[in-house]
Amino acid sequence: MHKRFTVRPIPYSDESFIGFVLRVAKVNGYKKLSHIFGVIDLPFLITTLEISSNMFQKLINKLAPFLLLKPDALFKQFSETQCLYFDEHRGIKKINLQAPHICISCFQAGDAYLKQDWQLAHHTHCEVHCSQLQSACPCCKTSFTWNTYLFDGCAKCGLRWVDVSMLNGGDIPLYQAMLNRLTGMPRENYLRGLYKALIHASRPSDYLTVSLNRFPELGGCAHKYFDKAYALLSAPAFRQRTKCELNHHLASHLTSIKTCDLAALNYPACNLSALQLPYNDDDSIEPLPAQVDFLPKIIRKNLSNKLVAPVLSLLSDEQAAKLIGLTPSQLNELARNKGIESIINSSQHVYSLNQVDNWLTNIIKTASPSVNINKGLSICINEIDKLGEKYLCSFAETFSLLLREKLPLFDIEKNNKLTGIYVNRLQLQSLLQENTNRQFNTLLSKSVLSKFFCIREHKISLLAKVFEWESVAVNRVKSAYKPQDIKSFFESHIVLDKWCEERVYPKSSLYQYLNDHNVRPVANTIDERWVLHVFEKSAKLFQVIDSFEKDWLKSKAPRHLPYGFNKIQPNFYKQASSVHRINHEMLSRQFPLTL
Repeated sequence: MHKRFTVRPIPYSDESFIGFVLRVAKVNGYKKLSHIFGVIDLPFLITTLEISSNMFQKLINKLAPFLLLKPDALFKQFSETQCLYFDEHRGIKKINLQAPHICISCFQAGDAYLKQDWQLAHHTHCEVHCSQLQSACPCCKTSFTWNTYLFDGCAKCGLRWVDVSMLNGGDIPLYQAMLNRLTGMPRENYLRGLYKALIHASRPSDYLTVSLNRFPELGGCAHKYFDKAYALLSAPAFRQRTKCELNHHLASHLTSIKTCDLAALNYPACNLSALQLPYNDDDSIEPLPAQVDFLPKIIRKNLSNKLVAPVLSLLSDEQAAKLIGLTPSQLNELARNKGIESIINSSQHVYSLNQVDNWLTNIIKTASPSVNINKGLSICINEIDKLGEKYLCSFAETFSLLLREKLPLFDIEKNNKLTGIYVNRLQLQSLLQENTNRQFNTLLSKSVLSKFFCIREHKISLLAKVFEWESVAVNRVKSAYKPQDIKSFFESHIVLDKWCEERVYPKSSLYQYLNDHNVRPVANTIDERWVLHVFEKSAKLFQVIDSFEKDWLKSKAPRHLPYGFNKIQPNFYKQASSVHRINHEMLSRQFPLTL
C-alpha cells in the first residue's frame, strides 16, 4: 500500500486543522475523521487534533508523508493558526469548540472550507456575511458532527446548503470586532478579560471565582452571553449596577444575611481589568439564565437538593466565613465534620449562600437575646477553639459539644453573626473537662499535646523520652504518639503548667509551696538541666494543693482574686448599689476628742 493519499489538498492560510483533515477525508472518499486515523495507523481521539495535545506532533509526523509535505512545514502552518486556542492563564483555558460551527452562506459559494476562526468560541459571526454561525441544521435542528456531509448539507434530514435562504446580518458584534483592532499582548489581555467576564455573565449570582479547562457548548445563545461579558468588561458603571441589583435580589430571599453583608463581599465582576474599550450605553442587556455548565465538573456533580435555592449563589470559604463570623479554617473544619454542607472543589470548600443563611439563622434562633451578660465571664463562639484545644477538642468538636449538651447561648451584639453570640466560659470549660477522656482516640502530635499540657514542644519530646511514650511516624519528618500512653500518663500524673492554667494562680507559687512541704516532681533522668514540673497523683499531693489554695485565698484581697475562685461569691465582682457617706458630726458627738 502506498503511503500517500491520491488527492492531496493544500491547506488554506486561515483553515482550521480539524477542518483540513476533514477536507482531506472528503476529497479521498472517506466519511469520517476516524477513517483518516485508521489510514495513518493512529488511535482516534478528537483531542489529538488540538495543538495543546501531547499527541499533536505525532499526528503531524504521521500525516505529513501521506500528503507529501514536510512535518515541520505542516506543523508551522497550523501551530500559528491555533495559537489562540489554548492559554493556561485564561479563565477558560481552551476556547476552541468541539462541535463544528459553519457559515452556510460561505458553503453556498462552493469550494468552502472550515476556517480556524469559526472554532473560536467568541467568533460567533461570519466576518464576510455578518451572519451568525450555525452549529445545527436550520431545518431539523440536529447538531453538526465531524463528517464529510458537513460540506454539502445535513446528514440527517438531507437538506442541501444551496437550497437554504440565508439572510445576511447587520454589524459584527463589538466583542468580536475588537479582535481585529488588537494584536500581540493587548489582544491576549483582552481575551483573558473577556472570558473572565463571560464566566461572571453566565453565573451572575455567584461570588465564587472559578476557572474552566474548556469552553462549554452554549449553542445559538452564545452571542448573548458574550454581549453581556463585553458590557461587564468595558463599562464599570454596568458592573456596579449589576452588583447592587444582585445584592438586593439575593437579600430578599434570605433571613439573617442582609444587603449590607453582601455588599461587603468581593464581587468578582468588579475586579475585571480596567481596559479602555468602546461601549454603547444605550444597548440594553436582557436578563439571561444562569448556566450550570460554567461550573467545574465536580461542583456540577455534587450539587444536591439541599444546595438548591430560588437563586443558587455559590461562595468561597473566605466569603462564607465572613458572612457567618468565623475564619475560613473554622468553617471548613465544620464542613469536614458535617456541621454544615459544602462541596469540595480541588481541595477548596464551596458553599451555597442559601445554605449558609439557613445554618446561621438556626444558630441565632437558639441564642437568647441579652444585654446584661458580662463579656468578661463569657467567650465568643468564634474563640471557643482557643479553649477547646486545651482539652484536645478542635473548633468543630467544641462547637458540636456545646450544641449537643444545649449550653445556653446569648446574642449580645445582635449583629446576625457568630461574633455576637457568646457562651458562659466556666460552663463550657467544665463540659470540656468532663469530655477529655473521650478525646484519646487518635494519634496525638507534639503541637496538639503542647496546647493540651500548656508547655512547649521541646518539653513534650522530653516527657516522651522520660515516660517512654510510643511514637508513630506520620510522614518523613513528623511523628505522633499513641493515645493510650498519653491517657495513662494523664490519669496518673499532674502537669503543673496545665493545672495552674485551669485554676489561674501562679505556677511558681504552687511549685515553691509543694517543695516546702516535701512534695517533689518526677525526676528528669534524661536531661537534668530541665525541671519537668510533673507530679505523680497521690493523696498527699492533693492535700498539699488544697492547703495551698486556702492559704493563697486568705492572702489575696477579694477584688484581686481571679474569677475562677469567685464563681460562688459573685459579690466580689459587684459594686455597692449605694455609697453611704460618713457623718463626721455624729462621730464627733459620740466620740469626743479629749486632750
